[in-house]
Amino acid sequence: MNLSTLIKSVEVIAKDAAKLMLGCKPTKAMVTKKGRIDLVTEVDIAVNDILCKALAQLDITIDLIAEEGVADALKHPSARYAWVIDPIDGTTNFVHGLDHSAVSIALYDREAEESLLALIHNPFRDECFTAIKNGGAFLNGAPIHVSDVTTLDDAVIATGFAYDRKINPDNSMAEFTALMREVQGVRRFGAASLDLAYVASGRLDGYFERGLKFWDYAAGMLLVHEAGGKATAYDGGPVTEQSGHILSSNSNLYAQLLSEIQNARRAIGLSVLPGCDLSR
Repeated sequence: MNLSTLIKSVEVIAKDAAKLMLGCKPTKAMVTKKGRIDLVTEVDIAVNDILCKALAQLDITIDLIAEEGVADALKHPSARYAWVIDPIDGTTNFVHGLDHSAVSIALYDREAEESLLALIHNPFRDECFTAIKNGGAFLNGAPIHVSDVTTLDDAVIATGFAYDRKINPDNSMAEFTALMREVQGVRRFGAASLDLAYVASGRLDGYFERGLKFWDYAAGMLLVHEAGGKATAYDGGPVTEQSGHILSSNSNLYAQLLSEIQNARRAIGLSVLPGCDLSR
């Protein structure tokens, strides 16, 4: 598998599919709800379909994991490798005409539990973030690196709040409240893949969030690693397909952010790891 060649094909596919997002303001009839506040549009579904079919043609033995579903004929659940696809990360932004959403694609190695290839493309800004394992991270072909900020006082970080925040006491508010007292600023942009890409490019100094799906971070976590940063679970362990949360930052801030998040969670009786009981 030649990742350098493959990423070029993936970039063509992603940019072609993302053209559907440009100049499109979804109407009420095009928008439905998957949950109380979780939206999906006809454009999400159309982009999802284009990506699945095109990526399947690159290698018919690779499995597909996509937010808006995959046709049975394209599934290979026992395969070692899988394309992990978010057709439009930041759908709520897209619906409201906020041009901050992206196509996110990763090639994931299930055996090694790591992403090998990553692409995050925001067509509204004509920005395409790419990375391959041990090959560096790039924005529109130019190398990118995490920031060199060393103190929380000088750090701008991002976070998000899960769709279940109204009913789940593990709603990220404790971590948010603790960190906003310590950092220069906290941002909430509403697209996890771009938050991770912004950490990789040094625009943000850190990002954390729980309640995520695998397609939200499969590409972004590789970008951060390849840009010289760290991306882990809240206990400092590796981020996996099942984690559902992530903490990322440059190496200077990582230990400080990890400590703040863990202490904030423990202070209100939560396990360090979201979704786990306190005995773990």
